[in-house]
Amino acid sequence: MLVRLTRTIPTLDRTTLYHALQAEIELFRDLQGRVWPRLGIAVDETQGRAIQDAIQRGWTAGGTQSAGSDDEFAATLRLD
Repeated sequence: MLVRLTRTIPTLDRTTLYHALQAEIELFRDLQGRVWPRLGIAVDETQGRAIQDAIQRGWTAGGTQSAGSDDEFAATLRLD
C-alpha cells in the first residue's frame, strides 16, 4: 500500500503529474470497490468513467510534451 501511495506524490512536470493522477484514480477505485459495498453504497462508475475519459482526451490532445499552456490543457478536460 505504501508503494501505491508513494506513486500519488508527483514532481511538477506534466508527465509525472498525469501518472500520479492515474495512480490516485486506481487507488480510489480499488478502495471504493472494497469499502462501498460493505457500507451498502452502490458503485456507479458512470461519472468516474466520464471524468477519466475527459482526462485521457486532454492528455492525448496535449501529448507527452510540455508544449501548450496549462489553460489549454485544462480546456480539454471539460465534460460537455
